[in-house]
Parts: sequence; structure tokens; C-alpha cells
Amino acid sequence: MSLNIICFATAYGFNGSIDAFAPAAFGSGSVLELWLVLYRQLLLLFGLNIVAVATLLYAEPLLLIVGQTPDLAHRTADILKMLLWAVPGDFAYDCLGRWMKAQQMHKQVAGCAVVGLLLNVAANFLLSDSEDPLRGPIVALILQNSLLPLLLWGCYLWNSNTKLVTVPWASLAKGLWLQAITGVYSAVWTCAEMWAWEAQIFEAGALGPGAVASYAILSSTYSLLIMIPAGVCVALNALLGEALGQETAESTNAEYRFDLLRTASLMATALVALYAVPMILARHAYAGLVSGGVPAVETTLEHALPIIMVMHFADAMFNVLKSSLTVHKHQQFGAVMSLVVYYGFGLPLGYWLAFSCRFGVAGLWIGLGSAVFVGTICSAVQTRKDYAVMSA
Repeated sequence: MSLNIICFATAYGFNGSIDAFAPAAFGSGSVLELWLVLYRQLLLLFGLNIVAVATLLYAEPLLLIVGQTPDLAHRTADILKMLLWAVPGDFAYDCLGRWMKAQQMHKQVAGCAVVGLLLNVAANFLLSDSEDPLRGPIVALILQNSLLPLLLWGCYLWNSNTKLVTVPWASLAKGLWLQAITGVYSAVWTCAEMWAWEAQIFEAGALGPGAVASYAILSSTYSLLIMIPAGVCVALNALLGEALGQETAESTNAEYRFDLLRTASLMATALVALYAVPMILARHAYAGLVSGGVPAVETTLEHALPIIMVMHFADAMFNVLKSSLTVHKHQQFGAVMSLVVYYGFGLPLGYWLAFSCRFGVAGLWIGLGSAVFVGTICSAVQTRKDYAVMSA
């Protein structure tokens, strides 16, 4: 979990600045600006990488500070020290992948990701050891994260007519601060959302037997399935940014971007319906399959599964709108909005429903769902303002 929060949440959010700048540079046809975005981000990631590696390297005292036992802190720190070798590759892969997708090279990035996954699975299988069960997964992750950036870079050079571009330091430094602050706001935006989903598992621990397991299973189910409509948003971000960078009549460009937004909304909603309706209808069978035969867990899953499936309809639209906010560089708005709707509204509501109203785990998810709904409304209002200004 510690590696996930450091590498995925922070770096994934920080690399959101690429989504804000690279698609527009690609749309404008400026090869120089496109490479400047990459070079600036790699320079910024170098600094973030030092912080992340240092955190993992000296994780033991940090774990002791947060209340872990000395033995658990020592064993966890040893694992994290091995995993730190996966950090630079993870940062570089996410950076290069986003940069290539900004140039609409989604097929190439997907192919590299599949190769990395197959390598991971093969390494886990070949290195499996009952006496040292962690060795295989750790080595597999390091191999995957080390190979993926190289695969992406080789794939880009093979498929692109553009060669490596050198840039003067003055040009590199010119937009560095803007890209850095955009990345910071984006990281806060992402981390605020991800922590909101994780924070409630501690509350679930006070709801009785099986509550933590139920919440964890529901969270995993939610995270896996939401990737389906989120895939639409990856393509939308590239297309919206490209349109934003093109020099066309403002009203015509705004109309085209609004059409993209509307099409993506319909696609994301349709994709959610394709899996949400069957999941709701088959909730009893699904709960029995993943509950491990624990009646309390099975009952909780069966009651809460319809709630998270309904949430997906709002969250799919939320992700579509966030793509528009990203390319219009509203990361500061997104960060503040997430802090307010999740921590000022959703989590307190979920706590009240779970404990005071005795809704249990379902109450926690209703609180999160309410935050997602309010966030969707806020994002829609801001997006409407953007398009009203452009169409005027």
C-alpha cells in the first residue's frame, strides 16, 4: 500500500501536467513544445524520484512514528527497500506513456503494457517459492517497471518520424514553474480522491466482523470496473487537447469539443450499463463467489453492490468532465473541489450513515457516492462556463 500511494497516487497525479500541456502542443503542431513538455516533466520527476526513494529507504522510522510495532516496521521496511528499485521505472513509464497517448499513440502504449504484464506473470510463475513467497512478485515488479520505459521509448522511435530534439536551457526553464505547479495541483487532486476511498477502510474496522473484508472487496471491484469507462476518458483527453491546440475559429472549435464531450459521455454511460446491470442482477452469485464462504461478508456485499454500481454512472460522467477540466488547466479547481466534496461532505456523511444511522458498510459507500455526485455537478458547472466563454 505504501508503494501504491507513493508511486501511483503521487506520480500519477503529478504526471497529470502532461495531460494538460502535451495534447495541446501536439494539436498546435509544435514539435519543439511537445518535447519541452517531456523534458520538463522528466526533470521534475527526477526531483520527485529522490523524495520517493528516500521515503522508501528510510521507511522504518516513519512506520514507527505512525504506531507500527518494531518487528512489523523492520520487516515492512526491508520489503520497501527492495521495491524502491521499481520506483524510477514506474515514474518514467507513466510519464512516457502519457506523452505518447497525448500524440494518440494509444495502440503502441497498450501493446507495451501487455508485454509488461506477460513478463510480470511469467516472472511470478518462474520465481514462485513457497519458502520465500514475496521474492517472485517483487522481482517481477522490478523487471516490469524497468522494461516498460525502454519498450515505450523504442516503440516511439520506431513508429515516429520525429528524432530526438535538443532544446536550449532557456526554453526549458521558461515554462518549468507553470508545469510544476500544475503537476502539484494535479497530484493533490488525485491523492485527495484516492485517500478518500482508502480512509474509510479504517472506519469499516469498527463496524463489526467481516466489515473490513467486505469494504476491501467492494473497493477492489469498484476500482477494477471503473477502468472500463475511464478508458474512454484517456482518448477524450488526447482529442480535446489536440482540438484546443489547433488554430481554428473559436466558436467552431468549441462546438467540436462539446461534441467530443457529449460522445464520450454517451459511450462511458453505455459501457457502465453493459456491466452494471448484469452485476446488480447477479449480485447474489457474485457475493457468494468472492466472500470466501463467510455469511456476514456475503450479506454485506449483496446489499452494497447495487450502490457501487449506481455510483459508476455518476463516476463515469465525473471522469469525462475531469478530462475537460484537465485540458483547460483547472487543476487547482479540481484539487479544492476534491478536498471539499470528499473530506468536507462525503466522508462525514458516510460516517454518520454508517454509525449513527446503522447503515454499516453501505452507509460508507453512500457517503462516497454522494461526494461523487456533488463533484460531478461542480465539474459540469465549471465545464459549462468554459464552453459558454469559448462560444461567445
